[in-house]
Amino acid sequence: MNKRSMVRVIAASALLAALLAGGAGGTEGENMLPLDKLSIRIIYDNIDPEEGFEAQWGFSCVIGGADKTILFDTGGKGDVFMNNLAEAGISPSDIDIVVISHEHWDHIGGLGAFLEKNPEVEVYVPASFSKEFKEGVKGSCSGLVEVKAPVEIIPGVYSTGDMNGPVREQSLALVTDGGVVVITGCAHPGVDRIVEKAVDVTGENVLFIMGGFHLRGAEKTRLDEITSVFDKCGVRYCGASHCTGDESIEYFMERYGDRYVRLGAGRVIRGTDFDRF
Repeated sequence: MNKRSMVRVIAASALLAALLAGGAGGTEGENMLPLDKLSIRIIYDNIDPEEGFEAQWGFSCVIGGADKTILFDTGGKGDVFMNNLAEAGISPSDIDIVVISHEHWDHIGGLGAFLEKNPEVEVYVPASFSKEFKEGVKGSCSGLVEVKAPVEIIPGVYSTGDMNGPVREQSLALVTDGGVVVITGCAHPGVDRIVEKAVDVTGENVLFIMGGFHLRGAEKTRLDEITSVFDKCGVRYCGASHCTGDESIEYFMERYGDRYVRLGAGRVIRGTDFDRF
């Protein structure tokens, strides 16, 4: 075998290995979402609600601008979730896919009420969810997808996979042509680990990290560790809410200044709000 043939064999083997590994570690340009079309509407949050929205403990948001509209988590109370969804001008039938981060009441509480109105959705949950929960959802939707390893849910939208932590959890990584947007539910595995995982899965820097960071009572040394990882992963914008804790939220607000993005039920985050890499 000549040198050129050997190089071709090695390259083909590397490609096959990448495919067998599930395609993690890089994204193709055609699968990137247009940042200018991205929108994230906060439906459920326990901080700073917009007028007409009720603040309750929990988190949920709706992601637009991809091939399909995604509902991420469903808050804690079904009636509050459905009322806030209606206040946002979003019908349950507008949603194509539901992604649940972890099996805590404040993230799954509105799912039953939602599925009563729209059972024609696929629901993505970590494989570690309880058998009882998965069996209950299977009969109420068009398909239940159990996520183990990182997976591309639709073009440009990745799950970090079922990550280990005090509570097992998945997060979302939206690969846009201006950088990756990471959305967490409570970040029990560690928000810094989640950001690193998003970079590993997508092969791209993180533009914006948002959601619950589970940092109530965290020491400044821990927060400094987290932002150091954020810096290494390219994070430019940050939006913390839900279980992050007031003092930790203030830390991120000071750290990111005009690059801090306020969350809260009813708020809309648009890709046009960000400068690209």
